[in-house]
Amino acid sequence: MAQSNIKIKNTSYLTVDLKAVKHNHDFFKKLVGDKCDVAMVIKSNAMGLGVEQMSKFFYENGCKNFFVAFPYEGALIRKTIKDKNVNIHILVGFFEDQKSYFKKYNLIPILNSVHELMAFQKFCKKEKHNFQCGVKVDTGFSRHGLMLEEMEQFKTVIDNLNTKLIISHLACADEEDNPKNAEQLNNFLKIKELFGDRYKYSLAATSGCFLGEKFHFDMVRVGFGSFCNKASKKLKNAVGFYTKILQVKNIKKGDIVGYGASFVADRDMKIAILGVGYSHGLFKNHQYSAWINDQKCEFIGMISMEYSTIDVSNIYDKFLQIGSSVELAGPHLSLVDMANEIHTNTSNVLINLGKLEKIYINA
Repeated sequence: MAQSNIKIKNTSYLTVDLKAVKHNHDFFKKLVGDKCDVAMVIKSNAMGLGVEQMSKFFYENGCKNFFVAFPYEGALIRKTIKDKNVNIHILVGFFEDQKSYFKKYNLIPILNSVHELMAFQKFCKKEKHNFQCGVKVDTGFSRHGLMLEEMEQFKTVIDNLNTKLIISHLACADEEDNPKNAEQLNNFLKIKELFGDRYKYSLAATSGCFLGEKFHFDMVRVGFGSFCNKASKKLKNAVGFYTKILQVKNIKKGDIVGYGASFVADRDMKIAILGVGYSHGLFKNHQYSAWINDQKCEFIGMISMEYSTIDVSNIYDKFLQIGSSVELAGPHLSLVDMANEIHTNTSNVLINLGKLEKIYINA
């Protein structure tokens, strides 16, 4: 539970329970077994939780393969982890204007198109060094990746590059019985048959890990599953979201709260103004809840840029001290449940909250 004496620069913050993160990481390693590597996807600043802090933590817990979106993220990891045996894969691929990153920080681009294949081949020839790379194939997502026929057409190019890994991505992995999963698996198996055992293969991300061993191949890529329990009840929620009380006041029946008089009190009420708003990552036109001393409090009125208001009529004054922490997500409501309540996904919630200060606990 958050404490009111936590020193933060802003009025809202996230807690990251590293003991829970380790539990989740160990869970995935046990799930896929010793023959399959658990790579960590920590793009978008580790979904807002800090790419440098989380890469160091996962490395200390045995992770040697990382995936991020952009080269600058890979550079942050390489500066944090000095081990040359750590592989840092760049999912957006290879672009000539960022080639210095790949050379300086020994990053591994995941090549997603024929254009990237040719550009990377040219780069290797110019540098007179066959840098490592991976290749992504589109098995039915219609997103980033070479088409199946392009993989066959440019097989010789892929074989001549220092290709280490071939990956794809599932469109419907969170729907266990969706026939699209079997379709994409079959397409990926065709690619493996075509290219053989000289490469490592990776199809499943977090949700795909639960589709069974046949989806695991040589490597799975785990992202949000390290931090919350959307994919399985056996995972722990590692992220808490807290804000602080700025003011408490009593209002009369008929008084309004928020812009546009969006809330009108139907009785005499006690309210608390919180230091959290849409500048902190809340969605402006959604309804949230808060918890004080294990009691649920409803948001009232429109969410402002830096402020929100809750009804605390049922809370004793001794729990309403200025500066006291208020839980928006944590033991009483997971980020998964919060995402469900506001009709979005957990990754979207995490990314929006990622600008907040992080407090790492249970290190």
